[in-house]
Amino acid sequence: MLKEVRIPYGKTVRFEYDALGRRTAKLFNGHVFRYLWDGNVMVQEWQYEEKDRPQHSIDEFGRIRMLGDEPVENLVTWVYEEGSYVPVAKLQNDERYTIISDYMGRPVEAYDSYGTVVWQADYDIYGDLRNRKGIRDFIPFRQLGQYEDDETRLYYNRFRYYDPRIGNYISQDPIRLEGNNPTLYGYVGDCNEFVDILGLKCKSPNGYKTGDVDVHGNLSPQSNRAHGHTNTRADGFVQSHHPIQDLWAQKNINGYNRNDAPATLLKSASGEPHAKISSSQRTRRAGYGGWNTTLKQEFNISYKEMIDAGVAPEQAKKVIKDSYKYFDSLRGQNIGNPFFDI
Repeated sequence: MLKEVRIPYGKTVRFEYDALGRRTAKLFNGHVFRYLWDGNVMVQEWQYEEKDRPQHSIDEFGRIRMLGDEPVENLVTWVYEEGSYVPVAKLQNDERYTIISDYMGRPVEAYDSYGTVVWQADYDIYGDLRNRKGIRDFIPFRQLGQYEDDETRLYYNRFRYYDPRIGNYISQDPIRLEGNNPTLYGYVGDCNEFVDILGLKCKSPNGYKTGDVDVHGNLSPQSNRAHGHTNTRADGFVQSHHPIQDLWAQKNINGYNRNDAPATLLKSASGEPHAKISSSQRTRRAGYGGWNTTLKQEFNISYKEMIDAGVAPEQAKKVIKDSYKYFDSLRGQNIGNPFFDI
């Protein structure tokens, strides 16, 4: 992860991250800019003077603790479209601002509570702002999943930083060639059709189809679906299915976030795979000890339920494999958890 940037007039911007690689702080010009996350979505930010920052210590378990309360000034809360990364509102100083985004999820307008336009912009082919009205960083979100740092003009894109002046990332793809970009630095081939929400691999926000596998936060929004694969009667009610049942995971696994968990798109109309799986889940949960299964048992049962419901074996294997990787990443938060046995 990017540690610091020395800008042309001699000052340095420094960055801090948590164990999951999410940026938690930016330090510049005597100020601390802090960020709070819900999964892969930043929900709050605030700032204060660096001289007021509490000291840190490490306890006997190796955990970092603050020695005192952290100041909170200029608090901003961001609200998103349900199940997606598209911002819809900014809450600050008892004021509410509505954010309007284009079909790609990029903010193009912001209105105050009186309906007055307070920010407006469109984008060039690399995602840089054009025809801006209002303070540039009043709305810092750019292409879907990107947050602009005013000090560097770089876009923080979760696992990497993107430079809109050159249309590339400034570091190589952490997943290397699995990101389907042979240059390792490239963004996406067409900014009007594809996005890279996490800085890892491009996605088509209008292209998910029945049978696709990805994290639930990408699959669920209807704006991310291809024509003929939406949650409508005409399309067979295509819905995102968590192989490890969402409610079970919320009850039993520490650190679980439904939007970050892998899922797959299935038809949910009567007689279709998702309807059959849901019926099987209701039956087994209703029995004695139906919710007291372990994670290993859930993996075995859910794979069989998908196959029995008619899900293609390749599809079932992929979503199970991706789910195992996801839950394995939560191992450190589930030490001593009797339900976590993988």
